Amino acid sequence: MTTQRFMAVLVTVALMLFMVQASNLRNAGDNPTHQVQSGSSSAKLDSIQNSTPSGSSASSIIETQSRVEDAAVGDADGVKAWAQCGGLYYLGDTGCQPHTFCKQLSDFISVCFPESRPTEKVMRLEL
Repeated sequence: MTTQRFMAVLVTVALMLFMVQASNLRNAGDNPTHQVQSGSSSAKLDSIQNSTPSGSSASSIIETQSRVEDAAVGDADGVKAWAQCGGLYYLGDTGCQPHTFCKQLSDFISVCFPESRPTEKVMRLEL
């Protein structure tokens, strides 16, 4: 095997490993399915998947994450006040509940802030 061919195979395997890990991050709550078109690459992909750590710790992390995400979405439509509503790599609900608005704090996070209450709705009593 020539040096160039060896390097090409090494780079291909490294890229496949990176893609599988990135796909697992994107699909943390889903059951990821990986399909590769070429027959020889699918055997390599199966061996990579079998060598990745899996078990109760990984599933408990995913279950905990889904419970936290569900807690941010209330009974009403949208995300509760002070919860994340957007940002780079954010995959959850982007709409805020009534009387809240989504404000971008950085490229990576946006948060639902409660609207300030208008003072004209306050009833004033004088004696």
